[in-house]
Amino acid sequence: KRVGLARTQALIENLKRELSMGSAAMGGLLASTTTATAGTELTAGDSGKVIFVTQASGTVTLPAPTAAGSAGLIFHFVVVATASADLLIDSQVDGTGIVGFLTADDGNVEGNDQKLKLKSGNAAKGDCFTLVCNGSSYFIMNGLVNAQNAVAFA
Repeated sequence: KRVGLARTQALIENLKRELSMGSAAMGGLLASTTTATAGTELTAGDSGKVIFVTQASGTVTLPAPTAAGSAGLIFHFVVVATASADLLIDSQVDGTGIVGFLTADDGNVEGNDQKLKLKSGNAAKGDCFTLVCNGSSYFIMNGLVNAQNAVAFA
C-alpha cells in the first residue's frame, strides 16, 4: 500500500524522540572534550563535554544561566595541570551564579557567588567538578579537590 508524502511526514513527526534500550549496553563511547584556557567562552554547544582546564591567569566564561534554553546545560571540568595562576570560572550572574560545595581531603569548600576561582599553586592535576544549570544558577555536583585552599568562591 502506498502512503503519501504528507502522511509519511506526519508519521515521522509523531515518533517518540527517546530511545529505550532496555538492558542493552553500549561500549566504545568516547566523551566529547575541549580545553579551556584563559579567555575561553563556553557555549551551549559545549554542554555535556569534559572541559580540560590548563591554568593560566584569566577567566573561563560559562553561558549565562538565565538565557533561554540554558536549563540542563552541564559541564564537566578536570584540571590537567597544577595551577600556575588563578583561573576564574564566571557564571555571569552576581551573587548566586555558582552554588554548592566541593569535597577536599581536609574538609569541604562551600558557597555561592558569581565566580569559582581555581587558585594558583593549590589547584592540582586531577581536581574535578561538574556544573549543572537549572535556568537561574549553576550547581556544583561531584566536586573533588585536593585541598580546601585549591578553590574559592569569588
